[in-house]
Amino acid sequence: MKKLVILAAIFAALAAFVYFYEIEGEEAREKAEELEQSLLRLGEEEVLSVQISQTGKEPVQLEKEEALWVLKGPVQTDADGGNADSLIGTLKGARRTRTIEEPGEDLSKFGLVEPVAEVKVGTGAGETTVQVGARDYTGNLIYCRIPGGSEVFLTSTSLLTSIDKDLYHWRDKTALSFDKAVVEEIEINSPSERVLLEKIDDEWFLKSPIEDRADQSEISSLLSSLEFAEVQEFVSEDSEELAVFGLDVPELTVRVRHAGQVSSHQLDLGAVDGELRFARNRRKPAVFKVKAELADNLVKELWAFRDKEIVDVEQDQVSSLKIEQGESRIVLRRDELTWIIDEPEEQKDKEALSYKVWYPIDDIKFESVVDSEEFPPAGVVLTLQLSDGGERRIEFGCVEEECFARKVESGRMGRVSKADYDKLIGITPDSITE
Repeated sequence: MKKLVILAAIFAALAAFVYFYEIEGEEAREKAEELEQSLLRLGEEEVLSVQISQTGKEPVQLEKEEALWVLKGPVQTDADGGNADSLIGTLKGARRTRTIEEPGEDLSKFGLVEPVAEVKVGTGAGETTVQVGARDYTGNLIYCRIPGGSEVFLTSTSLLTSIDKDLYHWRDKTALSFDKAVVEEIEINSPSERVLLEKIDDEWFLKSPIEDRADQSEISSLLSSLEFAEVQEFVSEDSEELAVFGLDVPELTVRVRHAGQVSSHQLDLGAVDGELRFARNRRKPAVFKVKAELADNLVKELWAFRDKEIVDVEQDQVSSLKIEQGESRIVLRRDELTWIIDEPEEQKDKEALSYKVWYPIDDIKFESVVDSEEFPPAGVVLTLQLSDGGERRIEFGCVEEECFARKVESGRMGRVSKADYDKLIGITPDSITE
């Protein structure tokens, strides 16, 4: 028994040795080898700053502040975080493809007497500098050295490619920074009118120049146009001569306000310059250019912002649907993911095809809103019973070739196309089961 215990202990010790030496040890050795082969030997340390110095250019100074990259020179502003992170990835991934241990005192043949560039990388553990020189005879590698060291290294030219950028590359090019998910108010001031939109219980509503439910997809598209609008060119670092750019009295002003905040994020659009337009973010001093088409995405006829939905519920929210045309009617119930016919009796319990029942109804949109109490005789009436106990009743009628729809509960009335009306007329018990 004692021998078995001793053997078990020996086996456990061997297993532990294999695990820690062969498995975990192998991982550690691989990491150490990778670190030895890396150009800057940064390891797992977080890069907190990078300074790029190139002949004939002002040094670019990038620093990390609270997980965000900022530019400290030659201008002080937000940095392009994606480009900064890409640079860090290249610096950490640069390898010592070949080492020249005795390069001699004459470094001119390596282009390292007057380096093409010098990069200083700061981490919590200190600062590392690399000088970048000439390409080798293949053109695919470039000579580098660590100042104070006795060796010259060859590394991929991707290092030079990643740092040989103009200032525009390193700057944040977001025209207006905001969080689309928490925007509660949008205000658009143009020469023609002031449009004010407000989000209430996750739905957008027009507040000015009229009060109405807004087109939800149109507002989402508007916010996306603003969210992804990029600076095409930086023109001036101060705002002292706004009149030159048509920004002293902007042609168009857009404000977005986050929920719970008093101040807004504001973008001013000024004079047109070819396919671009001068602009300014009120929270920053710089004047820049954006694509002129941005204004077209923001300034539209009021109708574009108004709600065009006739059926304003999803089909899964409906428990039953009644379609009446004169003396005939079709009644369907929603059974899980399918429509089942309850009436007429001869079609009872047959499955109706959603794309022939629901889609022709759901696709109909108002083409304009009519402020009138008069409505033509109803040719088609839809009654939707909702799963939560609510009801939607919608009437459709035509006068010659002009067709209308009215949402009975809200009284909202507008024009619809004759083609959409004809699709409703075409819904019959036979057509929806074929």
